[in-house]
Amino acid sequence: MGTVAEPILIVAPDGASLQTLHRLLESSNTLLLTAASSDSAFALARKYRPKVAVVDLAFDSQVGLTLCNVLKQHSELPFTAVLLIGAPSLQETAEYRRLLRRPGVFAVSTYAAEGELAGRVQSMINLARGIRQSPVAIDPSDPAPPKFNHLVGRSPAMLRVYNLLNNAAPTDCSVLILGETGTGKELAARTLHELSERRRGPYVAVNPAAFNENMVESEIFGHEQGAFTGAIKRRFGCLERANRGTLYLDEVDSVPLAVQIKLLRALQEHRFERVGGEDSVPADFRLVASATGLGQLHLAIGKNAFRSDFFYRLHGVIIPLPPLRERGEDIELLVQHFLESLALKYARPLRLGPHALEPLTRYAWPGNVRELERAVESAVVLSPSDLIESIPLFGGSSPAEAFSTLASADSSRGCPDCPRILGESLTYRTFVEQQRAIETEFFRRLLQSCGDRQEAVRRSGLSRATFYRRLRDLGLVRRNLGENSSSSDD
Repeated sequence: MGTVAEPILIVAPDGASLQTLHRLLESSNTLLLTAASSDSAFALARKYRPKVAVVDLAFDSQVGLTLCNVLKQHSELPFTAVLLIGAPSLQETAEYRRLLRRPGVFAVSTYAAEGELAGRVQSMINLARGIRQSPVAIDPSDPAPPKFNHLVGRSPAMLRVYNLLNNAAPTDCSVLILGETGTGKELAARTLHELSERRRGPYVAVNPAAFNENMVESEIFGHEQGAFTGAIKRRFGCLERANRGTLYLDEVDSVPLAVQIKLLRALQEHRFERVGGEDSVPADFRLVASATGLGQLHLAIGKNAFRSDFFYRLHGVIIPLPPLRERGEDIELLVQHFLESLALKYARPLRLGPHALEPLTRYAWPGNVRELERAVESAVVLSPSDLIESIPLFGGSSPAEAFSTLASADSSRGCPDCPRILGESLTYRTFVEQQRAIETEFFRRLLQSCGDRQEAVRRSGLSRATFYRRLRDLGLVRRNLGENSSSSDD
């Protein structure tokens, strides 16, 4: 029996471009689907569910982004490879760079090179076939979904989350998502938006803790020209950008009291004013907020840092996200999900070794799903082959092992007092000193190895606000970043 022909979707702006691409990609084991319009491209994607698409961005840069989403939604695989032929005028744009950061999206310099495009397409087909041979066995008779939009898991705890999201989505009720750092609160908020009637509208996410307190009001409500020093033109805030859509407020307890009052009024009256403005602006949005837990919000209320009336307004629907330690049966699914994403990111047919999962089920995962994701990526980056035999757990089973992992990377640097501290009979004071020394060394090495603040935040697995807060607490901001604590990155 011959090899089954793989469908390949070709999207180009005109007949001449389509003909050139067709000639370069034609072979005995491919079914070439050509489209010169976005409508026909989407129709072919839905009908044939191709694993690979080639998009000439001289056609329309927005089609490439939308096509990625359509192919992912309708493919058997969770990811589809899209090769972009970038027009020179687009290659330096922010939108083009965002496209290339998406898993499974790759740039091809030009389709004039005879062998390049065909070779890249064939490697993507082989990669898709390799990912299809997943080590995770999925029973088709099992009613529990392994994935639910952006969320992954079929444990009882996650099924309860899916049920709550399904029930809350059709309403406009405010939703409060609770969970530890790294449990996927923003993914749950995005899923809620995409299940709701507002899914055709914008989804706008903001973390007030990431801004200087004086700038939070402007970030949320916008400002008029001349409202304050530096306001050289009118700026639309998150509230206005979320019109007819969803506004997600992460770490809602970090919203200043004055802003809470204005938000409460906007929720009640569906109108607000920009900073420095007098005109009333209509506000049609759904509010989704998140916090670590109800105890955190009650504590803030007791300290007069959070308004009780604002809290009760958020209290419409509460969706608690379980920590990873309470859904250990989802670890295998999550690891495979991350491997599939990284396989396309790094263009490698990654596979999980037979003994790689066992240590993961015994670990407490204090950083939750985000920590697991970073651990899997570290394993992929460090693995010399496509078979991932083990996944490193930073910290091991004790703080001492955590420091030895760091120290082994460069024994000539680090905290000279840590071996002495670790060797002492621990009191609470020495324990705190030990933890601080380990954390300081971790952040110092992370900043040195990345060289870029945004990359350091991404690799740390922390939120941007938490990352900078820890740097300040450890006294590393000025020394490593050349900033002081009044930075607008706070």
